Amino acid sequence: MAQRQTDEWRKKLVKCLAVIESWDPESEVSADDHFKEKCILFGVLVDLAPDGAQRDVFLRAYADYLREQDGDYQGRIEWILPVKDYLRRISSMSGAEH
Repeated sequence: MAQRQTDEWRKKLVKCLAVIESWDPESEVSADDHFKEKCILFGVLVDLAPDGAQRDVFLRAYADYLREQDGDYQGRIEWILPVKDYLRRISSMSGAEH
């Protein structure tokens, strides 16, 4: 955890977020695979965030992505499961973080 507090670690994590956000769906076998994999990676970033401020950045990016995909996936289990995961992450936060 101490390593995650360094500026270098934070910069790499933000750079990783930029790569994930710019990831092109055409690089995957299907749009569904791309969506699932991207949601998993957003979840990993949230888990790796060293503090609440950076975690908030990743949670907001994850929420924005889910919102963008809502039109294509709304009501489908492929969309509902990541939304449930997102909500679980938010509800498990302590009072101050929430």
